[in-house]
Amino acid sequence: MSSGDLKIGGEDTRQSPSLANRYGSARRSLSTRGWWIVAVVGILFLSGYLLFVTLRFQSSFDAKDISYQLISDRNVEVTVAVTMDPGADVTCGLRALSQDYSVVGYREVRFQADESSERSGNRYIVQKTVPMRTTFTPVTAGYEACWRTGTQ
Repeated sequence: MSSGDLKIGGEDTRQSPSLANRYGSARRSLSTRGWWIVAVVGILFLSGYLLFVTLRFQSSFDAKDISYQLISDRNVEVTVAVTMDPGADVTCGLRALSQDYSVVGYREVRFQADESSERSGNRYIVQKTVPMRTTFTPVTAGYEACWRTGTQ
């Protein structure tokens, strides 16, 4: 028997040369070495993708609610601090909520770091107190979300 012949269950499964030419020979499965190569390439690709996503969407700022003060039934002041890298440009959405958690006031505020801002290491801290009008009496207020608005 030649090396291309297979014997399964006592039956001879040789293909004639004309059938092999017409339909091709049986496909060989990947060797153990081949599977290791596929696994290593897959792991490297996945690791590179995760590193890219982590670095690409890493936030270069941190926002923090400092305080809010109810001025009247229709006005509130919100104080927010944003710690950011030099040259960063961040916008925060501030909101005021009523007792049933309905949004009764919303305002977007832009924060930009400059030389007059307070420093913390190599980052700037920009703090703003923002007046907001509301449609009903708020019971709390603060930032809802912040996002980068400038390019770095």
